[in-house]
Amino acid sequence: MQRYIVGRLLQSIVSMFVVSVVVFALVRLSGDPIQIMAPPEATEADIKIMRAYLGLDRPWPIQYGRFVTRALQGDFGQSVRFRRPALDLILERYGATFELGGLAVLIVIVVALPVGVYAAVRRGTALDYAARAFAALGQAVPPFWLGLLLVLVFGVLLHLLPTSGRGTPLHIILPGITLGWFAVAGLMRLTRSSMLDVLGSEYVKLARIKGLPERQVIWKHAFKNAALPVVTFAALLFVALLNGSIIIETVFSWPGLGLLVIEAVDSRDYPIVQTVVLFLSAMYIGVNLLVDILYAYLNPKIRYSP
Repeated sequence: MQRYIVGRLLQSIVSMFVVSVVVFALVRLSGDPIQIMAPPEATEADIKIMRAYLGLDRPWPIQYGRFVTRALQGDFGQSVRFRRPALDLILERYGATFELGGLAVLIVIVVALPVGVYAAVRRGTALDYAARAFAALGQAVPPFWLGLLLVLVFGVLLHLLPTSGRGTPLHIILPGITLGWFAVAGLMRLTRSSMLDVLGSEYVKLARIKGLPERQVIWKHAFKNAALPVVTFAALLFVALLNGSIIIETVFSWPGLGLLVIEAVDSRDYPIVQTVVLFLSAMYIGVNLLVDILYAYLNPKIRYSP
């Protein structure tokens, strides 16, 4: 078991290294931020001084080594545009993103899991057909189009909810629903299919023959055994929701990480883009590592696989 965990941990470290190299190279291929920062009257000498001040005059390997060394110490550099530490800006904006993602996660838990379970239990009924139609529609409709539609209906036509910004609890309703819509559809569909796989199994039939209450049969015996793929998908899904969405935050002008990335890309703010990508990648890789370890505990065959 320890060998399995060490192997997965090394894979995670290598993955973070690859991500850091790729994002470091891509942001520099996007262009020179000095061209945006420098005023029209700046001379060539002024531009050279600015480039040297930001460390952009050095070869890429030296820049990368400096970036990694400082990042390991918690210093991800200064934002080119905001003149503030990149990590401070990200932690400040992540509060809004976490708030939005938290509402989306709550919507997913309250809607997707129970509806998916009972759609499988009542297969072929009106509830099942309605859930399947909702799942298909939810995965087919682009989130940005849904967001614009909600803005048009509830903001422009009915004047019931605010359509942009962050302030009152009402501001989060439309972006939260938009962010959670696709996730609800995907998790509901997976929950239903996983439950269908186990409802016809022998241990579920035996539980019913013993006269156990139907609620106990469904949630203790059937759902418990159907939950493994659901937990895996849900874990990655929740990380995605808690990391927000660039498109949705842009549509609703929500001041989170997504909007910060758009601003950083427009101004070629290397430190912000690098830090955001590493921050989000670390969350995904960390959750994948935890899921792998959880799988190894739940299924002994996995821990001995190559």
